[in-house]
Amino acid sequence: MSEADIAISVRGVSRVFRRYRRPGYRVLEAFGFRLPAGTYDEFWALRDVSVELRRGDSLGLIGQNGAGKSTLLNIICGRLQPSTGHVSVHGTVQALMELGTGFHPEFSGRDNIISALAYQGVTGRAARERLDEIVEFSELADFIEQPVKTYSSGMYARLAFSTATAITPDVLIIDEILGAGDAYFAAKCAERMHSLTKRTGATLLFVSHDIGAVQRLCERAIWIDHGRVRMIGPTLDISKEYYADVLAREEARLRAQTTATIERMRRRDNDRNGEGATAADVVPPPAVPAPATPLPVEQVAAAVAKVTEPALRDKWETAEARFVEVTVGYPGDDVSRHVFAFGEDIAFHITAELRVPIPLCWLALILLDKRGNRVCLAVHEFKFGFEAGIHRLQIALKQLRLRQGEYVASVELLPHFDYNWQDDVRLPYLCHWDRCVHFKIDEEYHGSIELGLVAVSIEVTQKSVMLTEVQKEAEALGNQFIGSAI
Repeated sequence: MSEADIAISVRGVSRVFRRYRRPGYRVLEAFGFRLPAGTYDEFWALRDVSVELRRGDSLGLIGQNGAGKSTLLNIICGRLQPSTGHVSVHGTVQALMELGTGFHPEFSGRDNIISALAYQGVTGRAARERLDEIVEFSELADFIEQPVKTYSSGMYARLAFSTATAITPDVLIIDEILGAGDAYFAAKCAERMHSLTKRTGATLLFVSHDIGAVQRLCERAIWIDHGRVRMIGPTLDISKEYYADVLAREEARLRAQTTATIERMRRRDNDRNGEGATAADVVPPPAVPAPATPLPVEQVAAAVAKVTEPALRDKWETAEARFVEVTVGYPGDDVSRHVFAFGEDIAFHITAELRVPIPLCWLALILLDKRGNRVCLAVHEFKFGFEAGIHRLQIALKQLRLRQGEYVASVELLPHFDYNWQDDVRLPYLCHWDRCVHFKIDEEYHGSIELGLVAVSIEVTQKSVMLTEVQKEAEALGNQFIGSAI
């Protein structure tokens, strides 16, 4: 590659910032005073970054917030100087780093366009011709005479992008500015950026958290992680690796959130009972405990009726039953998982301890979205009940078609169930874990789904320490109705 073909060259660039213990230390150092040790520490925003772009190349920068992407762009633009390394840029640079940069809030949109064009050396008749093109592309003719301080963030984005691309730059740098615009205008911007790179030979440096936009606009991508280049190569390959890392971090976060929620419920229940939380409260009981002595039918009925007492309704367990463990994953797989794709089979693995025999009970699974709205209800009736002991249950939701987002699940074991149950009325229960398991549907939903109730197939399996002949017949039961409100 000849030197004339290179538009941007970044070689071994690092950038360090000093983080002062007090704001006054920054002022003292600016006046040349020598600061004592311990008044600041150093944060390396970039570490040994190297990349080259040929003329007409399009490179996407991806990475989580704080990875160093904007710092690198500011160094390429000349707004920051690298602590070490060298940067060379050949040609004119047009950078869109912040909404409305260079716009005067009191001036009208027209005046700001003329001012921006004059700054780029375009005046007179050429400026008036460009003005008409900018107004037409931005579709702000009805507001072009109004002060830009009255513009929304989306209108700012339209005006800034239209003005910046009215004159073809050698290097176009865009940092998340299009995220403020609507989908229609974003498509127009994508077409213009594609035209600039392919037809006029401009070099594009594009930063976005929208992986789809990076794939559409950029041939190559660079993944920056904690200030270092983690990968660089074809956009599709980088996107796959980055997306896998995002899912892994989401999985760890949701797993930790679920664990913290369950432990918090256990501590709360122990405090109400006047007991301190111990390790035994968190560790599940042995896999094969000694079964409890069966009680007479009358005593069982009295125990079940006891759960209707208001004082017990806020407890996550009762004297009759408790949940030992609830995890989410795939059907038939004991490995917990918290991030799923749209339409995948999802299974909730439930371990419950029945302290007395229960002649009849229901298992309910309630899914709620981030706003607390009930989006799915799955129930199953165990007509033959349970013996006392440890029971392992699995409730599998087949091809769950929830939209992308985060959800939380509640589980309840009830002596009876009413399909007319409302959110503001709590049914009596034997034990329940309220909003204990967190998971996420992370694949973007493409298509439509009717609002209201839909039928979804579920499967419920049961494994007990001691199975009677009647209970063995109950293992074959499944395919219960789910009411799902999306």
